[in-house]
Amino acid sequence: MTSPFSERECLLLRAALNPDPDAASAGFGAWASQVVLEEAPYPELRLLTAVYANLSRIAAHLRLPSKLKGKARATFVANILLARECLPTIEALGEKCPALVAKGLALCVRFDAWSARMMGDADVHVPSSSLETAADILRGLGWVPKYGMTWESLVHRTALRRSSWNFVKGEACLDLHWRPQPETTSAEMVRNMWATSESHVCLGRAVRLQSAEQALATSLAHGFKYGTHGDKLQTIVDASMLLRACRADILEPLISALGLRESWATVTSSLEEAGALAAGSPARELTDRMEPARRKTAAKAPSSAGLVAGSESTLLRRPALYRLWEKTGHKARLERLLIRVMGPFSKPLKWSGEFRDDYDLRDCAVIDRIGGPGWGWPEPDGTCFWSDRADVRLLIPLRGREDHMIVLGLSETAVASPNFTIHVFANGSRVTAMDVRHDRTTSQYCFFVSRYILSGAWVELSFRPRPYLGSDVILPETYYLSRGLSVSRLQIYRTDQANRILSHNQASRLHLRVLSGNEPEASKFKRIKARIETSPHRTSPALPEGFDPLVYIFTYPDLFEAEVDPYEHFLAFGRQEGRRWR
Repeated sequence: MTSPFSERECLLLRAALNPDPDAASAGFGAWASQVVLEEAPYPELRLLTAVYANLSRIAAHLRLPSKLKGKARATFVANILLARECLPTIEALGEKCPALVAKGLALCVRFDAWSARMMGDADVHVPSSSLETAADILRGLGWVPKYGMTWESLVHRTALRRSSWNFVKGEACLDLHWRPQPETTSAEMVRNMWATSESHVCLGRAVRLQSAEQALATSLAHGFKYGTHGDKLQTIVDASMLLRACRADILEPLISALGLRESWATVTSSLEEAGALAAGSPARELTDRMEPARRKTAAKAPSSAGLVAGSESTLLRRPALYRLWEKTGHKARLERLLIRVMGPFSKPLKWSGEFRDDYDLRDCAVIDRIGGPGWGWPEPDGTCFWSDRADVRLLIPLRGREDHMIVLGLSETAVASPNFTIHVFANGSRVTAMDVRHDRTTSQYCFFVSRYILSGAWVELSFRPRPYLGSDVILPETYYLSRGLSVSRLQIYRTDQANRILSHNQASRLHLRVLSGNEPEASKFKRIKARIETSPHRTSPALPEGFDPLVYIFTYPDLFEAEVDPYEHFLAFGRQEGRRWR
């Protein structure tokens, strides 16, 4: 089997895991001769604490770099501080619902690896049925969802699509899981995970950990199915510890049932190459016992019992009626009739009915106000909100029953959509079709909504990929196929205001040249974008709500030519000059 790791990474694994002092020391020496410690890539830096722990234990005579010792000490302090911050919350969760500690924190507790195993966050599992309870506890204790996620979206929208989310409190970070990885874990295996949990003491507090076998399976799934290259390396180190506590008769069926055999083979071959499977060691005996079992066990297809169907009943006014419409094949004629008689299908999480002419669709709170079914979660980089269903809806308040022009802005990532042909319906009437992959010269789409299709001072928009490559079952490995639109902005105009978005021809030509990669405009835009991203004025309270730096810079070619910081220029000059900013 070809190793997925580079020669340098294999040297570090040998230094971190080999029990022979000469072999481990030689591995670290060979690695150090090839790279300056401060310039090592992050996946390799992650292993240095494990290297220090192994070498200081088996080769005490070896003179190690002081920075290595300093990194181990810093890791110890950071891990202890994180644990002290998170343990009261974990204890509070355990009082209201089952709570399991997993991954990095669990390894530190089980093997006293506080200085050898870096933790970015504390991973805690709760049952999916207890997510709302857990969210209430976290909220009450001052935790905040990361990346602008709202509590409502977390419980009623994101929970159907993901298995976890991160929360922050001060400098601490907690990763709450409501479904175990991999997603193919059956209901029976989930019950077994809770039934086989073990009680341990961490800093004077009782916590429950996954069994060693469950922890190893979780590590394999995270590292090799969902994680980064650095996570794969960390999985090798974690496995070397967990194997000491595993039983072959429990571990082998678990790995087989979860479809992790290939990952397991990579782990064992990497441990073998690193010299971590010494003859007579518990790890060697366990892996030897698992080999005959692997040959005797017939291959099993991963179970689909644990997969979550994409039912978003909380976001629908009449879920049964909506499912009936879906079963009829999304018939537009039936949809128009139902909307006219029964009202919109969508029931946004925080619908107010208040008219606005401009929506920042990158903001999760905005999606909560107007979003129906079919929207994913806020992107960590804050660039967009992705749609991810065959039918995606927005319920938009209007000024009244009159003609309107709607402008939908997409992010730069729109061209990555596998479902690039999107048909747009308003109250069941088809109004346009968008081709987000081939129409690369535009990031905005305009469509007309006639007063004759309105039933009140609102319009329900439906975006339907044709054809749709995804499915209504959420599976991380295929989630990409479900994505359709990456939206960033929505603007509403009366038809007599249409000239407002059609009259800036010079700016439009400039934008077109940038999108086409023409020079020098494309290079100028890169430098302007860097200014925008690093501007100290971007969070200024003096900026008007909804200020769009790109609209500002493209509207005025003189500003584009001067490569100004649009935030700084507007505050210093643009406001006084009456320049348009959105």
